[in-house]
Amino acid sequence: MKTGLMNKNMKKEQIGIVVTEIIDAAVRVHRDFGPGFLVSVYHRCLVEELRSRGWNFTGEVYLPVSYRGNLLEKDLK
Repeated sequence: MKTGLMNKNMKKEQIGIVVTEIIDAAVRVHRDFGPGFLVSVYHRCLVEELRSRGWNFTGEVYLPVSYRGNLLEKDLK
């Protein structure tokens, strides 16, 4: 199983392969569903598509965001 989509030690060619595979997966999802669904539907399908291709990753992680020195209270994923 592939682990970690990208890391700081990857060469440009390796990054290009990862990016190409992600775009290919996104195109596949869009071809299967077409336009008009909520982003959350495409997101869930993309997760499934990437996992079906052997990718193991963590998505929708907590990301604290501050704006002008104020931490935004909403849980942003």
